[in-house]
Amino acid sequence: MKVKQYPLYLMLLPSLVFLAVFIYLPMYGLILTFKTFTISGGVFGSPWAKPWYANFWWLKDPEFWNVFRNTLKIAGIKFVTGFPAPIILALLINEVRNGRFKRTTQTILYLPHFISWVIFAGIVYRILGGDSDSPINLLLGLFRVGPVDILPVEKNFIPLLVITGLIKEVGWGTILYLAAISSADPQLYDAASIDGCGQWKKAIHVTVPTIVPIVVIMAILSLPGILSAGFDQLYNMQNSMVARASNVLDIYIIRIGIIGGQYSYAIAMGLFLQFISLGLVLVANKLSKRRWGYGLF
Repeated sequence: MKVKQYPLYLMLLPSLVFLAVFIYLPMYGLILTFKTFTISGGVFGSPWAKPWYANFWWLKDPEFWNVFRNTLKIAGIKFVTGFPAPIILALLINEVRNGRFKRTTQTILYLPHFISWVIFAGIVYRILGGDSDSPINLLLGLFRVGPVDILPVEKNFIPLLVITGLIKEVGWGTILYLAAISSADPQLYDAASIDGCGQWKKAIHVTVPTIVPIVVIMAILSLPGILSAGFDQLYNMQNSMVARASNVLDIYIIRIGIIGGQYSYAIAMGLFLQFISLGLVLVANKLSKRRWGYGLF
């Protein structure tokens, strides 16, 4: 290690401390999966569960599997709509030739990402609320349509999740793809022009192959999210009228563990889901390397 590199290692120190304190240190709590937790005993003083799989009782709970299916449904719809959206948007932005318009558009699309879901959900509730003075009802009033309340309707909940998720995150998701597109060899575009390719064929035969590696890697990294469905968004967008549609695994675990005080059960459930996520990543990585030659490792 060269002395002149010390400042660079010092810059890494806060991140390493953060990982150690908030990621690795709490892992000792995983032993509660096989213990019967008591407040007086704590993590190490609580007795071991008998039998060892006693905290996995929820595998026989019909409610758990209903929540599991609901999570897969919401996460699957969000993945199918949300994953290709930033790719398509990045391809469209790349075709814009007016530099000022391009930068302005990118900035506007990035901004919603920096708004927390608490504030963003509040904005959505204000715009789409059932009050007569809400923007949606004021607009409908111009067409002599009575006040409507979209938010408490269960069938509207998933479409609302998809639309608000795209509005908030699609612009931010284009950053990696635009960076990958910018690394494309300009000579390839010149050769395509000489061959008579238009903008559409250039995008298909030059731009898309350039971003395939990053698309594959992002797809693999997105798979663990299948089992979360986006806790921040769901928790802030839900209401009592759509509680059944918004009940996903993350919310179920909080209800069982923190509200219900069944910490061992909640930790066992979380550990089980993490193993599934790990398996999805390993399988997807292997299939990806076999099919496209790209992977995480």
